[in-house]
Amino acid sequence: MTFTCDNCLRRYSLHDDRIFGTPGEKFVVRCKNCSNPIQLRVPKLPDDGHRWYWLKGDVSIGPLETHYVRKLFRDGEITATDLLRHRDATQGVPLESIEVFASLFSWRVDPRENEPSS
Repeated sequence: MTFTCDNCLRRYSLHDDRIFGTPGEKFVVRCKNCSNPIQLRVPKLPDDGHRWYWLKGDVSIGPLETHYVRKLFRDGEITATDLLRHRDATQGVPLESIEVFASLFSWRVDPRENEPSS
């Protein structure tokens, strides 16, 4: 998604993977240049065709579309270690290890990067 501040005309680009919410839902960001609030809407993302099943205890919840799993994570209902199963898989894997959800964890730093070298 690209957008421009109405006040100072600074342009921004925000990757769709970083936007959470229901398509059409309004959200506000602040311009880093002038602090002007910019009102935007969550874009309608194309269906990627993936269907996921959330393995919660003995219950399999789904099928869930990728964008909905992202929303559940943002809302704190699913954690990084919760198990998800793709519709074609037989076993679940942690959310944090699924490539299509990698952008949810791009802020994480490998603790080994901060270790002093010997």
